[in-house]
Amino acid sequence: MISTVLHGGMIVDGWRRAAYTTDIAIVGDRIVLIGDLAEREAVRRVDCRGKIVAPGFVDTCSHSDDVWLRLPGTPSKIFQGVTTEIGGMCGRSFPLFGDGTEWPNRDAALSFIESQGTAPNVAFFTAGASHGTSIDTRTAIEAAEEGALGFSLDLQQTRSGGMDAIVEATIRNAHESGAGRCALHLPFDAGDALDTLRTALAMVREYDVALHVSHLHVAYPTPRASIHRALEIIAEARDRGAIVSCDAYPYVATWDGLATLLPAVMQQPDGSAFERLADPQLAAVVAMEMQSRWGDRWNDIVLSEVGSERHLAWCGSRVDEIARAWRLSPARTVLQLLQDEGDAAKAFWFCLNEDDVAAVYSAPFTTVGSAAPAMRMDAESVFGYAHPRTFGTFPRIYGRFVRGRKTLPLEEAVHRMTLLPAHAFGLHQRGEIAVGAYADVVVFNEQTIRDTATYERPISAPAGIEHVYVNGTAVLENGRLTNERPGALLRGGTTTK
Repeated sequence: MISTVLHGGMIVDGWRRAAYTTDIAIVGDRIVLIGDLAEREAVRRVDCRGKIVAPGFVDTCSHSDDVWLRLPGTPSKIFQGVTTEIGGMCGRSFPLFGDGTEWPNRDAALSFIESQGTAPNVAFFTAGASHGTSIDTRTAIEAAEEGALGFSLDLQQTRSGGMDAIVEATIRNAHESGAGRCALHLPFDAGDALDTLRTALAMVREYDVALHVSHLHVAYPTPRASIHRALEIIAEARDRGAIVSCDAYPYVATWDGLATLLPAVMQQPDGSAFERLADPQLAAVVAMEMQSRWGDRWNDIVLSEVGSERHLAWCGSRVDEIARAWRLSPARTVLQLLQDEGDAAKAFWFCLNEDDVAAVYSAPFTTVGSAAPAMRMDAESVFGYAHPRTFGTFPRIYGRFVRGRKTLPLEEAVHRMTLLPAHAFGLHQRGEIAVGAYADVVVFNEQTIRDTATYERPISAPAGIEHVYVNGTAVLENGRLTNERPGALLRGGTTTK
C-alpha cells in the first residue's frame, strides 16, 4: 500500500520545467507514482493544494561537520527545507572531532553517524591540505575509500608562492583517488583569487576533475568588477568543457573568526599567535599593519561571538564603538579581544554588495550554500550571536531573490537548490521529483516563504515551509519537527544506512 500521498500540490520537479498540479505517492524511501491518485488507498494523505511541492534542498556548503555527531536532528537546516548537507568544505577535515569524543579514525565517526542516524542526508569532503602542505596520495585514496566526495582547500590566507602547488597536488589527488572533485575557497585578494581560479580551471581540465568554488563573493575593498570577471572566467571554462559550479549565501555580511584580521604571517593553527601578541613590540607592528589594511572600515566589523562572559556584553557592537569605549585604537581593540578570547572571538563583516550577490545567483552554475553549521532553537551559541544565514539561507532566496529582486524565477531557484547540486556532487536519484527518485521533498507556500532571522535575532525559524520529507519520512510536519532521523550517509555519492 502507498504510505503517503501528497495531494494536489504544484509540482516543481527540479528540472526548470513549469509547475504543474498533481499527486505524488511515496512508498518506503521512494517516489513511486506521480499523477491523479484520488482512487488509490494510502496510509496518509497530505493536503498540498495551493502549495509548492519540490525536491528537498541541498546545502552545498553546510559547515555542520562534527555537529552531525552531537546534533543529529539539525533543526536549523530542517526548518529551511534542507534534506541533504555537504560538509567538510573550506579546507575542513570531516569530522572535526569537536564533540569531545576521541574517535580512533574517520570511519569510526562515520559509522557512529550511520548508527545514530541524522535528520537530513549527509555527505562530506575532506581537507586537501594540512598546515599549508597538501596531503599525500595514499591519504587521499583512503579518504575516497571511506566515502569522501572530494577534497577542499581554504586559500584565504595562503600566500601566492605556495598556492599553485597546493592546488595542483589536491586536484591530482582528487583524480588519482577516484573522488574526482575539488572545492576551493578562493584567496581574499582579487588578483590572487582570479589567478588561482584560472590556474585551477586549467588543472581540472587536465586531470578530468570537477571543480566547486565555495561561497563565491567579492568583499570590499576588492574592485566590484572582479566578481563579474570571475563569473566570466568560469563560464568560459565551462564552454571549453570544464565541469565547474559554485555556491553563494544571500547576505551582505560574512562571518568568520576575528583572528582572520591578523596578517597572514600571524595565522597559526595552534593558536600560538594569541600568546605572541603579549609581546608589546610585536603587537605594535601587527596593529600598524592591520590599521594600514583596514583603514576607516572598522565600523563594518561587528563582534558576534566570544568564548566567555568577560566580553559578552560587547557582542553586537562594532569594533570602532568598542574602541571608543576602551579608549584604544580599533586595531589595538581587536588584538585585546584576541588575547582575551582567542579563537572563540568571531565577527560579522558587512563588506559585500547585494548587487554582486544577485550577479552570482544570475549565473546558471550557482548553487546555494549556507556556510553555517546546524543549530538548535535554544541558542546553542551561548556567548553572542549566530549569523542569520544559519536559519534563513534557503527561504531568503525565495523572499528576497525570487519575489523581491526577481533575480530568479521560482523554477530556476528550485533547480539551483536541488538537481544542480545533486548532479554536481554525484547524489544519484536525488534532487528531483520523479518516479524512482528518493523521496526527499519539501512543501512550501510560494507567497509566504521567507527568512525571519536577523543579525539582532538570528535564532528564528523561517516562515512558509510546512512539510519536509527525507527518504520518505516526515522530519517536519505542519511546521513542527518530528525528531525522526531517516537521513542516509551518502558515501561517495552512494546511499548507505
